[in-house]
Amino acid sequence: MTRVEIIWDSRLKACDVDCGADWSRPAVLEEARQALARRFGESVTLGLVDIAADTAARRRYGTEQGIPLLVVNGTVRLSGQFDIRRVIDAVETEQEIGVNER
Repeated sequence: MTRVEIIWDSRLKACDVDCGADWSRPAVLEEARQALARRFGESVTLGLVDIAADTAARRRYGTEQGIPLLVVNGTVRLSGQFDIRRVIDAVETEQEIGVNER
């Protein structure tokens, strides 16, 4: 099982034009879940963590890194704006690494 989390901060102002996916929008998150399910089946879960509301996540990830963050199996893989294609690439890489480590 591969666990994907998108870390964001609801206190930050969203950008106005062409700055990547707005992961806080339920429709964007659902579209990403569907794309991941089409590509990987049920082996990938996707969650959204708001560090404004989650103290433990805020302590772990801080706010110095570029938000949003893409975290795969507990490791930050991307920071700053990204789209679903980059999420899929990160999951593919994680799964390839996981296979090689066994």
